[in-house]
Order: sequence, then C-alpha cells, then structure tokens
Amino acid sequence: MSHSNPLVRTGDVLIQKFARKYACVVCGYQATVGYHLIDEDNMFFRHDRRNILPLCDAHCYGIVLSPNGTPKNFNYWMGYWHLDRIIWKITNQHKRHKAPSDAEIKANNKFLRAFLKAGRPYVWSAE
Repeated sequence: MSHSNPLVRTGDVLIQKFARKYACVVCGYQATVGYHLIDEDNMFFRHDRRNILPLCDAHCYGIVLSPNGTPKNFNYWMGYWHLDRIIWKITNQHKRHKAPSDAEIKANNKFLRAFLKAGRPYVWSAE
C-alpha cells in the first residue's frame, strides 16, 4: 500500500531493508520481503519491528506455506513454531492507536537508519 506522506514512504523502504537483513523464518534462505503480521493499514504498528516477519518470496507469495497463498496452513505453522509472535499479534491486532506524528515517524526512521548502518542483529521480543 502506497502512502502519500514521504516520511511514511521512507519508513516503508527502511523497514523492508531491515527485513531483508535476515533469513526467512520458514526456510532460512535470505528474506526478500518483510511481511506485516498486523496489517500495514494500522499506522501505529506499520513500522514496528515486532510486526515484521522476514520471508522469502516463496514463503510470502507461494502456494504451499505462505500468509498470502495459504493463510490457514501458514497460521498453523506460525502457531507451532512462533507462538510468541502469534500471541503478540492477537493481543495487539485490534488496537487502533492514533497514527504516529511526523516527529515520531522521523525518530523511528532515524533509529532504523542507525540500526541498518550498525548492522546489529535484531532479537525479536514481544515487549
């Protein structure tokens, strides 16, 4: 989904670069896309690193095990291997906080740039 705010578009690019630094959570190959556990329409969680699931194209758009191709199979698999992320998603998906301000988006973009530059590994945490 394209957004008219250039700060949001920049955040979208940065969060996808962030996801591509990691392996696909399903197969371990290089991730090519960051899948939003909570729909990207929810601006509060759109650029939240906890909301991004690194996936390769086959496991994002494929027909065997993907959230877009076979959501029932994918959710079952996620519940078995990544229950903590599913619990986080269920707990937060109905929260419709106000959209972040431009200052908050700028701060997050600055953090993502610094994170990408430093090359630190990100460890997922529900908190």
